[in-house]
Amino acid sequence: MELERERKKAQEAQAGVVIANKPVVVSACPGAGKTRVLIERAQRKLLACGPCQGVAILSFSNAAIHEIENRLSAGPIEFPSFLGTFDSFMLKFLVAPFGADGGAIGARLIPDLETLTFSPVPASAKGKKMRLAKLGWFDCETGALRKNLSGEDQREADGFDGLGRYEPTARSIWRRLKDEGSLGHDQARVLALRRLGDKAFDQVVGALGERFAEIIVDEAQDCNPEDIDVVLALRKKGVAISVIADTDQAIYGFRHGGAPALKHLTDQYPLANQHSLVHNFRSNQRICGLASVFRAGQARNADCALMRLSKETDGAYLIPYKPGRGGAVPGAIAQAFGALLDASEILHASSPIIAHRENNARRAAGLMPINGQSKAFSIRLASAVASYAAAGGHWRTRADALKRITALVFELRGVLGEEETLQQYLDRRNETLVEYRAEMFSFTETIRPLVDDSAESWLARVKTAVKVDYPDASTAKLRMPVAKSKAEFEKALSVEAASAFPISTIHCVKGQEFPGVCVVIPPSNIVEVLDHIGAGVCYEAERVLFVGLTRAERVCALAFPESALERMKSILTDATVDVEVCRI
Repeated sequence: MELERERKKAQEAQAGVVIANKPVVVSACPGAGKTRVLIERAQRKLLACGPCQGVAILSFSNAAIHEIENRLSAGPIEFPSFLGTFDSFMLKFLVAPFGADGGAIGARLIPDLETLTFSPVPASAKGKKMRLAKLGWFDCETGALRKNLSGEDQREADGFDGLGRYEPTARSIWRRLKDEGSLGHDQARVLALRRLGDKAFDQVVGALGERFAEIIVDEAQDCNPEDIDVVLALRKKGVAISVIADTDQAIYGFRHGGAPALKHLTDQYPLANQHSLVHNFRSNQRICGLASVFRAGQARNADCALMRLSKETDGAYLIPYKPGRGGAVPGAIAQAFGALLDASEILHASSPIIAHRENNARRAAGLMPINGQSKAFSIRLASAVASYAAAGGHWRTRADALKRITALVFELRGVLGEEETLQQYLDRRNETLVEYRAEMFSFTETIRPLVDDSAESWLARVKTAVKVDYPDASTAKLRMPVAKSKAEFEKALSVEAASAFPISTIHCVKGQEFPGVCVVIPPSNIVEVLDHIGAGVCYEAERVLFVGLTRAERVCALAFPESALERMKSILTDATVDVEVCRI
């Protein structure tokens, strides 16, 4: 009876968002049905639109847009409406038609431009060779080393000496790219904001307001401060904008987004237009309880779960493990997780093992680690193929691996220009990555390692496949790595009793749901995580774990070093969280 009352409250809250006449800002917990709500709101707005008016739905990844497309029961979004990423919207309506500040008309957004690597001394020059740095580490306007680097970028940049010597070259490259009309994410935002601040641009903004009855921004927790500024500038000029977000799922630190900027945006809406969806239609209460400790203190209450237990064995579990040599995550985790799934009669193939880094998930599943960043081409290719194979039926992780394989094939073909990314090449030819997916799928299936493959026989098979499928490609890079890297190569090629579980990073499963999920915390992270959740504060590492745990519908397991078990149990007890310990 109580559950039915809560379900009715949830439906009323959803309906309140759908029928609100004025633009709204919505805080939605995991599993709250926000995608369905935003689609219903958009369709309701469309019914009230004039003949030349539509709605715009924006999100921050192509995967999220694909999910929305799949759920549109009334058919695809058509002109004059718009469905796409926030970046594509900015480019299409605020940047491209007006050029890149004196650069080429029809400016293009190159999503991977920040990943372009360069050296102050070109490889073709005879000067002393310098390490390759990422262009995205340097400000797109001044070329100066950015002070707000974070995560992997910060760690990589810290390994360089004298990055100041790279700044003049970075400034020159950014300027050249801009003159060619090739823009990175940051440049597009700078131009959009500059134009929105120009009164002469008001007529363009007015036309946007006339065309779109409302712009709905989904996953707004992924907005960085500049994105928020774009939203605020459009709203200030009269464009109707609704926003849906969950700050607990802000896991893209490289975008420099987060709660402060989002709160500033929320505060611009009247209280009557601020809505909350706090009922979880996906997970059971045990899962919601465990996930809640990975929220910041003030928001630590568990979401109201609307899912009953399918079996008494459904729920949240801790899997304490003994690290292997060198602090490695052990493969015994998979056995423990498999036993939990078996007890609840859940298929292994539908329940991924996930971690912040792919290799920790691979180790937990009993697979060998891989090195996709190796300098040896053969190791990078073998690692990408291994990622593809380990993804199982998880299409998003497979698509990510296919993208890496595509870039490597293009490298073999020698078609990328100097200081040119994969996306620049495709854009230059007016092509998309999707157009290559079928042939890359076929090529990858051809070169998947076989049980009886040696390193030498696999390379021979790859060379044959390359010669057949890509006669213009050179096979010179397809060679055995140096002796010290051979073991790493063989690890990537090993064909284990391929894990019955899909393997993925947590970022790749964001926005999805599975009957069971195992989230792995490596030994290197556990002390910091416990310090944070014990103090009631949560940063990106904790939010990543929160996202991972809340993908589970029936069973979730949290695997971490056994040395932290008592401290973890104490934190969960204080939070009145009900979990069971599954020992390996």
